[in-house]
Order: sequence, then C-alpha cells, then structure tokens
Amino acid sequence: MTTNGRYVITVVCIALAVCIAVLLLNLVDRSGLTPPPVPRTDVVGQVLADEAVDAYIVSEWRRGVFLDDLHRREAEEAERRKQEEAARAAERRAAERRATTTTAARAKVRAATPSTGRCGGDLPPCWVMQRESGGNIHAYNRTGCSGRGCRGKWQCDPRTCSGTGTEAEQDAEARALWNGGRGCAHWTACG
Repeated sequence: MTTNGRYVITVVCIALAVCIAVLLLNLVDRSGLTPPPVPRTDVVGQVLADEAVDAYIVSEWRRGVFLDDLHRREAEEAERRKQEEAARAAERRAAERRATTTTAARAKVRAATPSTGRCGGDLPPCWVMQRESGGNIHAYNRTGCSGRGCRGKWQCDPRTCSGTGTEAEQDAEARALWNGGRGCAHWTACG
C-alpha cells in the first residue's frame, strides 16, 4: 500500500472516530451522566459565573473522554497493523525456508544420481546427448517440445516418452526412438 493510501485510510479512521465520539457524547448527555445545569439567576452575577465554570468543566470532561477514546482506538489500530505485519513477515520467512529446503533436496537427489554419460552404439550419438541436455538426466526445458516441456537426458517429448526415471529407463526410451538412426528427427540436434 502506498503512503498516500495509508494517509487516506488514517484520515478516514480519524473522521469516523470523531463521529462516533460525538454520538457517544450525545448519548452520555441523554443518560444523565453529566452534571445537572445550574439554574440561572440574576443575583450579583455569581450564579452566572458558576454556570460558566460548570459549562467549562463539562466541555473539558467531554473533550477528555473524546481524546481518551481516540487514543485508545489509535493504539488498537497500531497494534493490529503491527500484528498483521508480523504475520506477513513470518509467512515470508516460512516460504523462503520451504523454497530453500525444496531446492536443497532437489540438489541432493541430483547429486546422488549422476549420469554415466552412456551414448552412441544403439543409443543416439554423444553429440545429440551433449546438445540436448549435457548428459543431465534431470534436465527440463519447459519451452521445448512445442511448449510441452522436454525432459531428461535425451530431452524427450512427453508424447513419445516420459523422460523421467533412472538413466537406464531414459536410455531404453531413447534407444527405441533412435531406432538405429531412423528416429533422428525426434531430436532438434539432428536438424
């Protein structure tokens, strides 16, 4: 959220708090919680001065109630925003830990299953393997194979082979596709 957006929300919240405070003060006046008005008399001005003091005291009391309520609401709003930010930060940290853990786990699997680099003979030639995946049995090209995503050591199209599994399984699929060189069109490296 931008600074201007926060400012607008703050102004709206303050205006709402003022409206609520005015309504509450009107309810307080009707409930009899304010001191009763002093009767007005014309005796040497003393009663009129007392009435002015009483009115000042009541207005200060109302102002204090309003300000107390306003400060309480502002503190509650600040605490709510602080808790929301803490929750977002915790979620970001958890997502980062999950991403790091997933990446580390994938790296361990890849390191545990190195490619033997078998090629040639009844398999496609080594230059095909090198150009397609560099011999990486976990290679994945999401834009290859007309957007279907090529997979594995031989970058197989998912329509013709899985391109997943052990290196021996991938080699068996590639051997069938290669078909003694007649299946060269399955690989862009042949083109």
